[in-house]
Amino acid sequence: MQKEELGSDFEGKVGFEVRGNEFIPFLKLDGFRGKKSRKRGVKEDVTWSGGRANSLINFELYRNGKYVAAPYTSIATSLGKYSIVIPKTTKPGSGYTFKIRDSKDKEQYIFTEEFAVRRKVPLGLKVIPVVGVGALNLFSRAGNASK
Repeated sequence: MQKEELGSDFEGKVGFEVRGNEFIPFLKLDGFRGKKSRKRGVKEDVTWSGGRANSLINFELYRNGKYVAAPYTSIATSLGKYSIVIPKTTKPGSGYTFKIRDSKDKEQYIFTEEFAVRRKVPLGLKVIPVVGVGALNLFSRAGNASK
């Protein structure tokens, strides 16, 4: 079969060369590990080391590999720390990561560990007052009807 692909008169040798590059992250996250969930609207410090002194980074939010938003852009890497807040418009759920990338060199990026986004106030606590008011209204109407 090889002779057919290379031509019937081919008599040489075939060689293969495999090349690769070693990936060295341009930043090392120090303060974004260990938490499996984060709350919307709550400030959280992210710390890092490394990066070029004059470069800027962007924080891009992804869910299950799909772009969601870029809530923080053009942050100086020399700061080494930044306070982020998951936007309140972010849908609760799992599969979120931040892609932190150099604003000029799109090949330089890292992803955070996967995390879940939770509501600042659980939905159950938001519903309890409404149910309570409804129950009081129902009992007051029942009391007035029996008079």
